[in-house]
Amino acid sequence: MSRPVSGRIREKTIRKKQKNGDLYVYHMHVRYDPAKKSDVVLDSKLMGKIRPGTNEIVPTRPRRKNANSKGLNTVASGQEAHIKAGKTGILESRGSKPVDSSLTSSSLPTIPACCGDFAVQMKILDPRFQDGTFPLPQYATDLAAGIDLRAMLDHDVTLAPQQTMLIPTGIAIFMQNPYLCATVLPRSGLGFKHGIVLGNLTGLIDADYQGQLMVPIWNRSQESFTIKVGERIAQMVFVPIVRAKFEVVDDFTATSRGTQGFGSTGTR
Repeated sequence: MSRPVSGRIREKTIRKKQKNGDLYVYHMHVRYDPAKKSDVVLDSKLMGKIRPGTNEIVPTRPRRKNANSKGLNTVASGQEAHIKAGKTGILESRGSKPVDSSLTSSSLPTIPACCGDFAVQMKILDPRFQDGTFPLPQYATDLAAGIDLRAMLDHDVTLAPQQTMLIPTGIAIFMQNPYLCATVLPRSGLGFKHGIVLGNLTGLIDADYQGQLMVPIWNRSQESFTIKVGERIAQMVFVPIVRAKFEVVDDFTATSRGTQGFGSTGTR
């Protein structure tokens, strides 16, 4: 059995039994510490509880623990979250820029149970990201919600009015988490000032998609617009997902609204 490489971050899924006998599943990122000859947990996420007698994972609300207490941390520290991406890497919600010194642990708001830091694998498909011509996708500020995507074209292209073109971004991502997806949105400035939005208005990336991210850019204005090589053309936002399990019924429990639809509540 080979020993884990020192300093390399790996993913692990473990089962932990509680005193009451319940079995919980955690997904975590660890780094091997040769001094301790064991893995050090960088972050962990409670995926759910094992349904007794089956292998089915039932999603549960995570229980938070202090980083200094025994157990599993739910969020990585700022320093541990800064990971340099190579050919393949891990995209973290804090990006690769230094953390704003004004955002201390005491001033940050409590993270809702549905949110936090999620590891997302990223594959670099365009060599210009590797040679430093363009920086890797990252959060521009500590409180930014979206990551800018660039137009990794071979040359500048001009979109005629009302024309749509599929633009490559030079990266692929793999979320591998059924409770996570990514949305691709227009950039506010391009949309307001130049009428440059998305052909499908909002893009949705499923957790199991592994292909290159392609952005359908639509010039909805009445003037031609030139997209330059490497220009930031869209933004990607990761959001939590609630997966429905449908229950077929003969009828619904009655509500005061019932089947009243469009405009039923008025406009004032």
